[in-house]
Amino acid sequence: MKKINKILIVNDDGINAIGLKSMIKIAQTICEDVWVVAPMYEQSGVSRAISIHDPIYVEQLDEKVFTIKGTPADCVIMAVEVLMPVEPDLILSGVNRGHNAADFTHLSGTVAGAGMGSSLNIPSMALSLMGNISGDASALQWQMVEDQAPKLIQKLYNMQLDISSIINLNFPNCNSQNLQGVKVCNMGKRQDRFVIVDSRENLRGSKYYWVNLKATDKRPQTGSELEALQQNYIAITALTQNLTNFKMNEDIKSHI
Repeated sequence: MKKINKILIVNDDGINAIGLKSMIKIAQTICEDVWVVAPMYEQSGVSRAISIHDPIYVEQLDEKVFTIKGTPADCVIMAVEVLMPVEPDLILSGVNRGHNAADFTHLSGTVAGAGMGSSLNIPSMALSLMGNISGDASALQWQMVEDQAPKLIQKLYNMQLDISSIINLNFPNCNSQNLQGVKVCNMGKRQDRFVIVDSRENLRGSKYYWVNLKATDKRPQTGSELEALQQNYIAITALTQNLTNFKMNEDIKSHI
């Protein structure tokens, strides 16, 4: 077993999120030196945005616990470049409330936290728990994630991960007894129009809008993380940083 000497935890749900508490428990199961740098406020959907137009304020809450006014990517940058005396062996982002699969992967601040870690050449994993983000967060199956995640993380870390990749783990919202196992999956593509735009009017008659996302896809692609989650499997997907569509590049070359 490869020893994990130091872990950095970040998230996008904010410093007070219930999933952050689970992530700390998970990390402390496999590592003695755990650091937390999390946003002051929820940053869901910010992807890999960084704060280049605003100052970043840092508040220290404990010896190894900090909260910042910034994004998940900011958290990783501040932790590695400023707050930690030695960079971590592993970055864990999450545990997010709600899955980060298929098209949501591109939007996710949770996956982006792991992505920034990978960009800094540090092995990084994102963890998310499927579930309705508008319901009672405490009713989701956090205990199952706490039970299952430590051994999975350790097994993956033992592999000496390709630091140019991001490991994206999505957990179904079921208890350990109903869990069907683990599947290595492809990143899916939503078949539905998953964006919702709600038009409203304030008390002065001015129109405004709320943008939201549909959580589930009723027709998930075969072999995708969404299919695995609906079947109560933990979905593991290795994501590459390189977004090049090599086939389309060749097609373009043949037409210009």
